[in-house]
Amino acid sequence: LVILDVQMPGIDGFETLEKIRKTKGNENIPVIFLSGVYTDDNYMVKGLESGAVDFMTKPVNKSVFLAKAKVYVELYRQRKDLYDLIGKLKQTNKKLEESENRFKKISMVAVDAIIVINKDCKITYWNPSAEKIFGYTKHETRYLTFRSLFSPKKYKNGLPENLKKFIESDRVNIIDRTIELTAIKKN
Repeated sequence: LVILDVQMPGIDGFETLEKIRKTKGNENIPVIFLSGVYTDDNYMVKGLESGAVDFMTKPVNKSVFLAKAKVYVELYRQRKDLYDLIGKLKQTNKKLEESENRFKKISMVAVDAIIVINKDCKITYWNPSAEKIFGYTKHETRYLTFRSLFSPKKYKNGLPENLKKFIESDRVNIIDRTIELTAIKKN
């Protein structure tokens, strides 16, 4: 928290605030202007427009000043925490995008069909090998259910429940496991 008097020797508070704001890392520090001379509303507006969070005139009520200062410091901390969180979210999103791009590149050249379904068993991704194997383009399958396209009649009723159980079971490590399914092609 910076407390600035508007009238200072050699430089006024407005110029000082401008220099503070130009210094890296100080862009969001809360500043309160104090003045016993410049009490006109125009100066208050100028102070707020220049980036101060408050403009108080002297004499200052100590209790009011301390209460405001406490609130401004807490808001500054919350804002800083929010900016830190946003930065972390941006990094996480970038890593997720990179991971998704790697997956897409790998699945585009894979010989096996790679089909991604959501929790409702709707198809959200369909690679070129799936097009060759099943005869449907990715546009024909987008958001259709796995069951509606591939499930033989004798499995149609049990498939959604079994897929849902599998998804909810947290059995994400299925490497070295083979599951054989009977599926219907477009033709």
